[in-house]
Amino acid sequence: MHIATIFAPLVGPAIVWALWRNSPFVSGHARRTFNGTLLLQGVLLFLGACSLIYTIWSISQTGWQNVNILALVLRWAIVWVFLIVLEWINILTALRHAYRAYRGE
Repeated sequence: MHIATIFAPLVGPAIVWALWRNSPFVSGHARRTFNGTLLLQGVLLFLGACSLIYTIWSISQTGWQNVNILALVLRWAIVWVFLIVLEWINILTALRHAYRAYRGE
């Protein structure tokens, strides 16, 4: 179930939580995984909205004639590197939690 968060971050734990509600061990892990993924998605949505608002605001202040393409490409690259790092953190966390669940913790 923890491995499912790599491929289906919200759907995987939600399905497991719905199917195995009677098992406190499985439903507890599914609930924790779902809540953690939901928090991560919320943070990403908030940061993405802030970045988009700031970009639109800065372009509207200077006008499209003064847009620095290099700065936009650099921001785009930084955001993608940040997303890749977050996905690797998600993968490593999912693997760690799957191993701990396998050991019965």
